[in-house]
Amino acid sequence: MKNYISCIVLAFTASVGSGSLAHAQSYGQPTRYDQCQQRAQQISGYYGDVPDRYLDGGALRGAAKRANTVGAIAWIAGGSKKEIRKARKRAARHGALEGAIKRAIAKDKQRKKRERYQFEIQTCMSGGR
Repeated sequence: MKNYISCIVLAFTASVGSGSLAHAQSYGQPTRYDQCQQRAQQISGYYGDVPDRYLDGGALRGAAKRANTVGAIAWIAGGSKKEIRKARKRAARHGALEGAIKRAIAKDKQRKKRERYQFEIQTCMSGGR
């Protein structure tokens, strides 16, 4: 009986006295980092890098979109095959430039959000806010 009680006491102290960090995590209470991370995400709007394929713009996407649109308009307007081809080539060049500019703007916005997020997390973790 004495051995049985000592085993229960040892098991209880091992599970309870495991430290404040494990204690907070075991009951689902957020750590300081979790709180700062949530705050930084809400303020900055940054939730991680977005893959390039999901960003706005892109040279190939812009070229294809613009060329197809202009080609359809030229075809509806009754242009010859040569005029349609010429209009599509010109539109593809302009569309590629426009798409590259849109992609650069999207990446710049993402970079600014990431910098703001890092600033907010550092400020919060140092106890500034």
